[in-house]
Amino acid sequence: MRIVVECKQPNRSDGLKQLSIYLNLIPSVEIGVWFNGKDHLYLRKAFDDGRITWKEIPDIPKHGERVADIGLYKRKDLQTPNNLKVVFNDIRNHLAGSATGITRDEAIAQQIINILFCKLYDEINTAPDENVKFRAGIDEDKIDVRTRIENLFTKVKQDYDDVFDEEDSIKLDDDSLIYVVGELQKYCIISAERDALGDAFEVFIGPALRGGEGQFFTPRNVVKMVVRILDPDPGEYVIDPACGSGGFLIVALEYVWDKIEEEGKRKNWSQELIVQKKKDISNKYFFGIDKDSFLAKVTKAYMAIIGDGRGGVFCENSLFSPLDWQKRLSIV
Repeated sequence: MRIVVECKQPNRSDGLKQLSIYLNLIPSVEIGVWFNGKDHLYLRKAFDDGRITWKEIPDIPKHGERVADIGLYKRKDLQTPNNLKVVFNDIRNHLAGSATGITRDEAIAQQIINILFCKLYDEINTAPDENVKFRAGIDEDKIDVRTRIENLFTKVKQDYDDVFDEEDSIKLDDDSLIYVVGELQKYCIISAERDALGDAFEVFIGPALRGGEGQFFTPRNVVKMVVRILDPDPGEYVIDPACGSGGFLIVALEYVWDKIEEEGKRKNWSQELIVQKKKDISNKYFFGIDKDSFLAKVTKAYMAIIGDGRGGVFCENSLFSPLDWQKRLSIV
């Protein structure tokens, strides 16, 4: 299969127009790609009663794949992503310029958290030989895609009711939702390296924090340096009283988990025991507090994505007396 690529036109509408001209001039080519260095689109040429029709599609076929096969992925066929940050940058650039009804960075970040959890839930709960539900196929009705993703999100809210509220919903318009699903559907997110996932996560969360309150991420290399200086051991409490988006908690948790891995190798523990000890450590010894409800929610989501500990994250003002905190926050 041959594909035409247009990369001279700087904006989406001009790129779409130029790409359709090229495809019109080359009868044997069915698929075209426009890319401007930040955003992209995939265009398919088809014929309806002798008339050329154009339709944006969520992805391009892999080697040996038909156009009709796009989106029909089995769980075992999902790819381990090499650079999620690039993928997430593409998604953010697209949503920032094209999403209808959602323009603020915080709103975009929240929607990506919602959709990312749908993706993770589907990966965890789909057998290797089953087709994934998190997908957008060629010529599939937009309502069918939305219904499938919203059904996943209903289950997500039930399983992660401490992260999501009942009124949380998928608010992206149909075209934007299909775009995001199309960009993510071929990857296995849970197999990504934690650092890669963290970098990608910050693509969305970072801009949402750069508002009037001057909230910024501590650079990851600084966070790692501080954690190495602290050198926390398994069984020691780690509490961040202004946890923000959870950067220090995540890096400290990974640091302690590495020590558990090393101990497990020395003592010849089973992998099941190592996993259980990691879970116990994250749930019992790691705590974060932030007065910003959005950031507390982001940290809960981030902790859940990398392996839990979300139950120790609370929205409170750590400068106030603990007597003024909600009763459930009694860990200190």
